[in-house]
Amino acid sequence: MSDSHTKQVNSAVSHTIANYQLTSKSKSLRRLSPKNSEKISRVILEQKQDKHLMELIKKRDYYTRKIHELLNESGEELNPQLIEDEAEAEHYIRKILLKDHDKVHQIKSLIQKHKHFQEASAREQDELLRKYSGKRSSISGLKKLDSMNAAADAKLKSEREEQLSKFYTNLLQRQTDYSLESENILRYLQVPFFNSLPGRRQTSSKQKMFVLDLLYKTLGGGL
Repeated sequence: MSDSHTKQVNSAVSHTIANYQLTSKSKSLRRLSPKNSEKISRVILEQKQDKHLMELIKKRDYYTRKIHELLNESGEELNPQLIEDEAEAEHYIRKILLKDHDKVHQIKSLIQKHKHFQEASAREQDELLRKYSGKRSSISGLKKLDSMNAAADAKLKSEREEQLSKFYTNLLQRQTDYSLESENILRYLQVPFFNSLPGRRQTSSKQKMFVLDLLYKTLGGGL
């Protein structure tokens, strides 16, 4: 008999006895104590009951796992308004939300709109920066015109800063409007953390970002 098999039997006996000590109230099986673990293992091996023991343990583990799975499934939350846990939110999204083709289409459209908004804003900013980076006063040749060059440069700088300020103010407003629109759509689609019931624990920005990242990774590819 190999050492590995002996160690396996010893471990199984030790674990079973420890579990019995933790779960049994009566402790009526008095021989099931840690001090007898080594003796019990030796007798089981000598009497060649180890195969039967391992089969019983395998069956026990199988049914224990089935019981745990049944209990876990019974604890599943099917109402997205009541979900407060990120793992449960991901489970709901993958099992239920992503199987609703209409909702998936709307979420994809939202992701695409956001992507186009970001790209358009970046292009607009680049064009604005290029517009003023290429401008510079060209008055030259006479020293007395240096002050005119400086004044022209100052005017260009002021104009650039004014245009950039208007751009960023407008961008911030559009981002705010888009964020509100997205919140309303995700609430309507009953996406977890975006449609929590009033009076329940308020969802955090971190939880919402978790859901947004999950939706983007799942549905945003190729858009």
